[in-house]
Amino acid sequence: MLKKYFMIVLVLILMPAAMAKSGSIKLLAVTNTGEELIGSVADMELEIKEGTGRVFIDSLPLSRLDTQISTRFAKEVACNFLERDCSRYDFFYRIRSTSGLVGGPSAGAGAAVLTVAVLEGLAIDQSVSITGTINSGGIIGQVGGITTKLDAAAKNGIAKVLIPKYMQLNLTNGTGNNTVEIIEISHLSDAVKEITGKEYATEADIELSQEYVEVMQRLSDDICSQAEKLLLSLGVEEEYYSLARAAQESGRYYSAASYCFVANVNLKYEEFMRQNLTVREAREKIDQIKADAILFRANIENNPIDTLTDLETYMIVSSRISEAEAGLSDVSRRISRGEFDNSTIYSIAYATERLNTARSWSGFFNTFGTEFNIDKEALNESCLEKISEVEERIQYLELYLPEGGNEAREAIVRSNTEYNNGNPEICLYEASIAKARVDVILNTMSVDPEYDEKIIEDRLSIVKSLIAKQTARGMFPIAAYSYYEYGGSLRETDKGSALLYLEYALELGSLDIYFEEKGFRFPIINYRYLLLFGLGAVAGASFAVLVMSRKKRRGR
Repeated sequence: MLKKYFMIVLVLILMPAAMAKSGSIKLLAVTNTGEELIGSVADMELEIKEGTGRVFIDSLPLSRLDTQISTRFAKEVACNFLERDCSRYDFFYRIRSTSGLVGGPSAGAGAAVLTVAVLEGLAIDQSVSITGTINSGGIIGQVGGITTKLDAAAKNGIAKVLIPKYMQLNLTNGTGNNTVEIIEISHLSDAVKEITGKEYATEADIELSQEYVEVMQRLSDDICSQAEKLLLSLGVEEEYYSLARAAQESGRYYSAASYCFVANVNLKYEEFMRQNLTVREAREKIDQIKADAILFRANIENNPIDTLTDLETYMIVSSRISEAEAGLSDVSRRISRGEFDNSTIYSIAYATERLNTARSWSGFFNTFGTEFNIDKEALNESCLEKISEVEERIQYLELYLPEGGNEAREAIVRSNTEYNNGNPEICLYEASIAKARVDVILNTMSVDPEYDEKIIEDRLSIVKSLIAKQTARGMFPIAAYSYYEYGGSLRETDKGSALLYLEYALELGSLDIYFEEKGFRFPIINYRYLLLFGLGAVAGASFAVLVMSRKKRRGR
């Protein structure tokens, strides 16, 4: 009997190890020897065990920090894609390459596919390889060294290679041979389908939040009513106001508000010019706007942040206040240097209207949305994670454009300053916007501008799916939808800005990956101990029954 119990205990102890999930995928890498680029095939393995959400990376040769950041982010994107709570698992990634140092974010797409496949128990086709970054919303971003990587795939017997969409346009005849099939992909769902055969539905219609429509309509009316007053008092016409009216009539309220903001700046500038402002009057206006900004900022600090709507509202409102304050500080410095001209007056007009839009956006506080655990600790972690993601992108961008990351580096400095000043919300916002700006460069720098319309169409579809998915989960991303709508409005007149606003939408529509929803959650349990406890209870009960039966026999 004792031997039998021992065997059962041994099986139960080993059971969690047997329950661990694992898989592997082929990645394409490039090594710079100093003289030439050499392509190679790397193996990435993943084992998932019960745990607490930790990520471990074992790489040989050593991987660069950006690869580690990319892998961690890929795991978050994959879990979000599957709507899976991954805080109950530990992820063990293992990278093996015959080439030199493994670096760059181009392993991100492969890591995301691998994570989805292992979590879902899907078979991975080992004759298929992939290269590409993984971006917010599951977008597969562009990478370098494609031709070299394709050559390596052909030499290593890879039959099919997945590359970011629109990159094949830059390939003349592929790899110089036709042994490798090249498939262009734009989203994680496309990659998962090609590598595992599993198809995930991504097309969905957005169920527009009525609360959002009502608040945004009021916001739009508020900003545009100011334009109407200025138009009447000045007796002029304004092109952007006409665009705003058309947008309002078609229900595009954020676009209308944006057009009216531009109109208000132009009209306020005209008003100031007609007033023939003196330096003294300009300084008085600056002092008044600064005082209003300080008072308004103090008011919004009292608003609790319980939902993503609250967080987005705080970030948008605070960033507009900061923008107004920074603009006024710059104007004050210019006036002190004796620079008082039309551009100075325009800057005062801009700051005035920027602060007005901040007030209008504050109407979204305490309105609707699913509650999350958005405490300082979670905000600090999200801020630092986003900064790391931006730094990774900058390093990659500067491989091709040495000075291309200067603006983003300035944004990182601002983000770190906000973090050190105890403002992780603004840090997260600044870093998110910076990442979107870098991504739009990375995703378009090697694509012929004639394909911008196709890229916009592609991004609109992906952002639409993201918003629809978030809405179905009870979260309506107000910033993401607003920028999605505005990006669509700009596609005919300003394709560059349209792409940028769609990147903003992707970043700000994916903030939920950094926070946990409020509500009851079962505690994380080590099932090995639970099974042992259960076995002990059964053994104890069996022993008690055995003793009692022997006592009864003796009594007889």
